[in-house]
Formats: sequence, structure tokens, C-alpha cells
Amino acid sequence: MKTFKQICILCLAAVLVVGLLACNKNKDADKPKLDPDAPAFKLGDLVATVGELEAAYNGFIGYMQQYGMPAPTDEAEIAEYVQMALDQMLANYAILWKAEEMGVTLTNVQLAEIDDIIAGERQDIIDYYMTLVGEETTDPAELEEAALALIDEEIKGYYGDEMSLDKYLEDYKKDMINQVLTEAVQGKVALDVTVSDEDVKAWYEGELKAHEEAFAEAPVDFKAYMQQFEQGFSTLPALTVPEGFAKIALITIASEEEVDESYTTGKETMAKLEAEYGKLMLAGGADADRLKEIRDEYAQLKADTDALYETFAEGPKAKADAAAAELAEEGADFDAIMGKYNKDEAKDIRYLYLTETDPSVPEAVWSAAAELEAGAFSDIIEIEGTFYIVKLIEILPAGPVPLKDVLEAATAAALLERQDVVWGQRQSDWLEEAQKVVVYYPENYAMVGR
Repeated sequence: MKTFKQICILCLAAVLVVGLLACNKNKDADKPKLDPDAPAFKLGDLVATVGELEAAYNGFIGYMQQYGMPAPTDEAEIAEYVQMALDQMLANYAILWKAEEMGVTLTNVQLAEIDDIIAGERQDIIDYYMTLVGEETTDPAELEEAALALIDEEIKGYYGDEMSLDKYLEDYKKDMINQVLTEAVQGKVALDVTVSDEDVKAWYEGELKAHEEAFAEAPVDFKAYMQQFEQGFSTLPALTVPEGFAKIALITIASEEEVDESYTTGKETMAKLEAEYGKLMLAGGADADRLKEIRDEYAQLKADTDALYETFAEGPKAKADAAAAELAEEGADFDAIMGKYNKDEAKDIRYLYLTETDPSVPEAVWSAAAELEAGAFSDIIEIEGTFYIVKLIEILPAGPVPLKDVLEAATAAALLERQDVVWGQRQSDWLEEAQKVVVYYPENYAMVGR
């Protein structure tokens, strides 16, 4: 049976980081009991609870234990981790504190969306636990009641007697609200940030230098970088092009059927016969009868496998011939024909490194591309039943990409970097302000971690 912790991870792992109550139940009855709702500190009208502090502390300890480090037992070390948790919480609360000053609040629509998420989370947990008690009854009401009882048992066993499903979801909702508020504050701060032309130029020059150094060390990385950019995983293209790169379009036509098994076994037998024939010849070729047997058997196998191959390749070869015929027509559109004949109508346009063999394509395709002029395409290239036609779109001019060609992307990237710097400085300033006015209640959290 999965524990409640595992269910939480399955539902939304983020809730295990912030806003939950104690992860380890205090089983020593002689120790003072923590009040999770008591204040750990107050910042203006905001109250951070002991429960949140204990969760933050346990988060640090859990992170340590993931890397094989034991939980601290020394009093000074425990105090250090408690203080780390307090510092992190205060940094987070300082943003919420400023949100009030800045008039940043959540809209009714945002609050309704969060309520929907919480309701869905609650139902997901109940549904899962209903599958665990499903053999006990088939009545829906009884199933839900049994599931809630099991949830209550496990959640208390894991988090402590003070925790319940509703309390867990309440903490989760608070965490979500705080996260959305933080993002809203960050967004409002970002609105006031601008970059000058000089800022963009400086950013571009720094990024260009980084690209030049990276591609000088590993030119083939340019291809992966550009593919990520064109697939939308990056907003900025490579700012320099290494020597020896081209852009190609590739028609690939292969059979959708598997080659007959007899072809594979025949080829394997032929390889063994070749090896045996070679050994006999190296030994002087005295066993003429066996040599003849091998030649005869090999000739028959070759005829059989060639026939099987022709049958296997007949369909894709006919398609490749048809594609070549269409390409030979005046005004033929290579892209349209590529989309027509490639599997799933894929437009296979890729970067190719011509300075040395590029393993992203078969060597024969690479060799054909390296011989082409820009705009030209090859004859049909047949490799083990797959047929290729490659077009060399262009040889990429080596050297830096001018700033004017990437101005929009460079400006956006420079602005984002500047916004991150400003946001970091703003958080630092707010934390410094908060540290001057925060009120701690150490008597409430004295037993955290103990």
C-alpha cells in the first residue's frame, strides 16, 4: 500500500516543499508538544506558523538525507538548520509583505481557479484510497467513508495527530496563493525594468563570446543548439556559425514491412561461408571439394537473398523513383515532394557538419551532400532497403550573426536577464527591511528539530 506521502508526490510534488506541517511525528510523550498554529514570527499583519517552520526545517533535513547525510543531533547544528529555515521563510514572507504595500491581490478568477485545483486534489486523493478499500464494500457512500478513514489514519501516522486531510489541503491552498502572489509581485517589478541599446549590445557581445568559445571547442554542438532553437526550446539562435555547416532537406523512403526472416538468416549463413572459404584458401586451398560446395551453396543463397531483397525493396524503390521523377519536372517544389513522400509527411530539414563525417545521416548521404552545390539535390541513394534523396539548401556562412539579425531576441533576453537582477536585488532589499521589523516567538518553536 502506498503511503500518504507517496500520494502527495503523485498528485503534486511541490506541496512537500512549503506549507505542510511536520513530516515526523513526535513520539516522545515527555517532550513538550508543538502547536503548529502558533506564530513562529510576525511580519506586519502576516503570521508564519510553527507548523510551516517545522515543515521548512524537515525539508532541509530531507534534502540532506537524500544525499546520504544523517539528520543533525547536535544542538548547535539543529539550531543552525532551524535558523536557515527561518531565514528562508522570512525571505518568502518579505515578498508577501511587500505585496500588501504594492496593492497586489488575487482576482476572484484566480481564487476560483485555486479552489478548483484544491477540490480536484481532494477528489484525486479520495479516489485513490477508494481503490484500496474497494474490496470491502461496493456502496459509493460507504466506499468514500472507508477511504476517508484510511486517509485520516495514514495522514496522522505520517504527519502527526494535528493533521487532517482538510488541514493538509488548507496548507496547500495557502502555499498556492502565496506562490501566485509572489509571481504577481515579480511581474509588477518587471514592468518597471527597461534596457538601453547599450545594454542590449553589451549582452549580445557577452553572449557572442560564450557561443564562440563553446563552438570552437565542439563545433558539432552548433547543430544541436540550432535544432533546439527551431523546435521552440530556445528563444535565441546561435550567435556564431562555425566553419563547415550546411542546411539540408532529406527525403527518406523505407518499407513499412519487416524484411523476410529468411533474408536475415541467409545473410548470416553467407557470412559464415565467406569466413570458412577464406580459411580454406589461406590453408592452401587443398580441399577442393569443400571449396566447390561452399561456392555452390553461396551462389544459391545469394540468389535467394537477392530475390527476397528485391521483393522487400520493391515498394519503397517505386516510391523513390516516383519522387525522383517529380523532382525532375520543371519548377518542382522539393519541400512539397519531401512532405508527400516522407513518413507522416515530415519536413526533414536539418543541419549537417560537412568538415567531417556527420553521424546524424548515413555516410553515403553525407558524401552526396558534400558534393552538391547549394540548391541542388542528389540522385537516389539506396542503403539496405531505404532510399534517400538529399538537397543542399545552403552552405551556412561562417562567423558571427550580426546583432541586427537577432535584435528582437537579444533585446528580450537582455531584458529578462536585467529583470532577474533587479528582482534579486529587490528581494535582498525587502529582506533587509523585514529583518528590522520582524517579531520572532522562539518560545513557540524551541522544540523544532529536537
